[in-house]
Amino acid sequence: MDVSPDTVRRHLRHFLDLIPRPPHVKKPKARALGSTRAAQTGVPVDDILSQGNWSSRGVFNDFYRLSSSSQTDFTTATLS
Repeated sequence: MDVSPDTVRRHLRHFLDLIPRPPHVKKPKARALGSTRAAQTGVPVDDILSQGNWSSRGVFNDFYRLSSSSQTDFTTATLS
């Protein structure tokens, strides 16, 4: 069974509509959501840039990265 790009797009839009968000916040792009989640789980940004075919780190950080919060505990890392 072949799945067309339109079918995938329709399903992605449906799932993105299910993400709760305030009324004034636009629906995130699937590309941004996946890349941001990868960064949050510890995937190196260079790997995300390569896999996502991003033109530069700046484009990813400025336009597509939904959150830049860190998972690293800098206090513990610095003091130990």
